[in-house]
Amino acid sequence: MVDPRAPAYILTMVYTGAKMFRAGMERLHASTDLVAHGAQHVLLDQHWPLDYAATRAAIDEYVAAHPDTVLLDAGANLGLHRGLNYMVEHALAAAPDDAVIVAFDPDEAPQTTTWLQAMRSVMSADSKCGWLSLMNRPCLDHLDEQHIPTTEVAGMRLRVPGYSLMNVLCGWRIRRASCLVRRA
Repeated sequence: MVDPRAPAYILTMVYTGAKMFRAGMERLHASTDLVAHGAQHVLLDQHWPLDYAATRAAIDEYVAAHPDTVLLDAGANLGLHRGLNYMVEHALAAAPDDAVIVAFDPDEAPQTTTWLQAMRSVMSADSKCGWLSLMNRPCLDHLDEQHIPTTEVAGMRLRVPGYSLMNVLCGWRIRRASCLVRRA
């Protein structure tokens, strides 16, 4: 089980321009209180190729304003999967098994301020839950059209399609993310 008070790790791969990065980080902080949730923010500089100096300056400004942020830099764009593995390997090696990992891209725009607590509560209440995504209108429309039933866990409405679907703001239980964590 995930302890609803267990640490959360917000992972952001920065492969975007400075303006989008700044806007995304504003949305992150407007939608959840990282300190109240005991969440650690981890950034990976993915070396955006267009005006990299401006993007790096925005990253450095953000880290200066949020000194608890962990900044990683492999010196190049690692892509999605290698980047995520790099972040887990370098910043989460000592994370407890009941921690939650959340991938927050700079283009995310969560509409509620309870999304992180909702993820942690569902994972705490359902030991089989290893992956959650927030809902968006196109996915909701598809799930409705396909008559995918709604279930409730920890007071949250969930849909489990049983097949791949677009994901938005994903969260994982760290011990279920064994494909991402800890090389032998």
